[in-house]
Amino acid sequence: MGHSPALSQLMTVPPYAVAALILMIASYISDRIQSRGLMVVSGCTLGGIGYMIILGVAHAHIHVRYLATFCIAAGTYSSLGLILAWFTHNLGSETKRAAGMPLFGAIGQLGSILGSHLYPLTEGPAYSRGFGVSGALMFLAAFSALILTISYRRENARRNAAFGEPDHDAPVDTSELADKCE
Repeated sequence: MGHSPALSQLMTVPPYAVAALILMIASYISDRIQSRGLMVVSGCTLGGIGYMIILGVAHAHIHVRYLATFCIAAGTYSSLGLILAWFTHNLGSETKRAAGMPLFGAIGQLGSILGSHLYPLTEGPAYSRGFGVSGALMFLAAFSALILTISYRRENARRNAAFGEPDHDAPVDTSELADKCE
């Protein structure tokens, strides 16, 4: 972009500030509507659109590409925060949470390995392979979250029909019906 290193670093602040704000708003809304999945779908779609903008817009349009970084940061970081909360709330028992959270983190670190191969210096500054794969993965995550939301809603409807509506203020016994596994 032709900026000094200091200005380039400073220009990373607004996308992350917007991403933090979007994460707080998305978290609040997902709590109010009691649905993390729909907000994850929205965030992943926004991030995927940002990657597609970066891929489709020429380097001369730096303002449009900079706007795309806002979409990517907001979509990616809001989705990640919601996915972490959604994952832990759906693990069932405390034992499964204790095993599942570190496993989730360990698997997530594989992204660092993938990223080092998707964005080699030889492909810069376009990084079309990296942006393309990242965008495709964001859309895949949106589709997966939609399927998972539908699955959870069907399972909850089945349980409500079999056992009645749960009292939202009652303590939850996770020893039974904590998840689909037995």
